Amino acid sequence: MTDISQLASKLPGVLTYLQPLGPGIKESPEFPGMPDPCAGPKRMTGVEDILCMKPPTFLPDYKNPCWHDDNTFRCLPYFHLIGMCKSATSDLFKRLHMHPDIIPNRGIFGKEIWYWSWRRFETTGKFGKFKMGMTLKEFTNHFFTTKLQTTDTNGKHNKITGNGDPMDFWDRFRESNLPQNTPGADELLWTTPYAVRHVNPNVKLLLMLRDPVERLYSHYFHGCYGKSAHSFHDHVVISIERWKACTSSHSIRHCIYDQPFSKTLPAPIFTSFYIVHLLEWLKAFPREQILIFRNEDYTVDIKGTMTDIFRFLDRSPTTTFLTQMANMAPFFESKKRKSAGPMLPETKRLLVELYRPYNEQLAAFLGDERFAWRDASFATA
Repeated sequence: MTDISQLASKLPGVLTYLQPLGPGIKESPEFPGMPDPCAGPKRMTGVEDILCMKPPTFLPDYKNPCWHDDNTFRCLPYFHLIGMCKSATSDLFKRLHMHPDIIPNRGIFGKEIWYWSWRRFETTGKFGKFKMGMTLKEFTNHFFTTKLQTTDTNGKHNKITGNGDPMDFWDRFRESNLPQNTPGADELLWTTPYAVRHVNPNVKLLLMLRDPVERLYSHYFHGCYGKSAHSFHDHVVISIERWKACTSSHSIRHCIYDQPFSKTLPAPIFTSFYIVHLLEWLKAFPREQILIFRNEDYTVDIKGTMTDIFRFLDRSPTTTFLTQMANMAPFFESKKRKSAGPMLPETKRLLVELYRPYNEQLAAFLGDERFAWRDASFATA
């Protein structure tokens, strides 16, 4: 945690959880520096209490994390693509599913189940056509367990499956509804990464990041915030003004994760503060458990990027397979973004000024200058 602590000193309020526990507070045996989530009274919110659930014991002869729950065979994902929205995550998943050992799930595009950040928290009503208040067991029902039970020619259970909800990297808006969080608190204490780690501690996490300015522009149209480059400019100006007002009296983390405040922003600028979102996941997971790569590198070298990903997932694709996969047509092109045309130069200048210090902190932390995006929007004269 030393590196994170040093970085947090340069970004006040990002990692306030590092403050010492108060007197008489029992420390979590699983997450050092955090209070025990199961000690003392908890609220009844209707949200399943995953942090105090006994985690499953996975079968040792399966590559994928699976277990027997009485008479039901259940599995969790071997890997989780946690982000980032509008960075070609669906395109990536389509290529991953070409591998014979990787099984799609029953979600959207064989990828998205919307469980960790959305469906488990909303306990009443529906989100589109989906029932809310999903439990962990209902989440496991979205994986093709019969296919995961098949064996290879050596009798090994080597099939794996994944989950790919790109909002999981940044969307903490419903997490005040966790039993361990205090209503009205200025900051969240417990967040989704802890729950993921508790039930699936060895899950492999994939994170694809894209130039935060250009990604935000795509996110804006995808989320139907507006319809033109001019509306985007006007909404960015308003959002930055309100962002500065919030951060003048609250921590950065509060302003990013506070849902009432986020609803006042006509452009979702809070999504592109990558270093803040990454540190939230690094509270629960070691750095080596997250493979971080750029959309820009993936786009120009699909074969090379996919080779790195398969190595991380402990899969061994053939050269022929990699070539076929790299030659697959792009999965999706945003018609809304294309019809809007390029971003206005004055908008880009505002966003470059906003995000540059956070990019530089991200690049320094990762030890990789590519994540400053000086080859894209943040090029210096």
